Amino acid sequence: KPNVKIGVELPFSGDMAMFGEDIRRGMEMALEKFKDAPVDIQMVYEDNEHKAPKAVSAAQKLLTIDKVDALVSLWDMADVVAPIAETHSTPHVSIRWNPHIAE
Repeated sequence: KPNVKIGVELPFSGDMAMFGEDIRRGMEMALEKFKDAPVDIQMVYEDNEHKAPKAVSAAQKLLTIDKVDALVSLWDMADVVAPIAETHSTPHVSIRWNPHIAE
């Protein structure tokens, strides 16, 4: 089976950690439904503490060291992650209320 690596950067520590953990649990539950898919989906998680400098570092690590095929970020962190993903021609999905970030 081909392997697809998805880099997920969320706040796993700090004031927003509860949101990161909830989203991680949701993603893991979703993965269970796709365990028989024709591709092997692997999630690689990084803690960004919901801070822009940490989000930049996490995105760079996920792309250059972990060699992920796509990135997922949360809320305002998309502001710094999206340009990095674009530079690497890597798809980026953000859980976000502002639709203009995609522009």
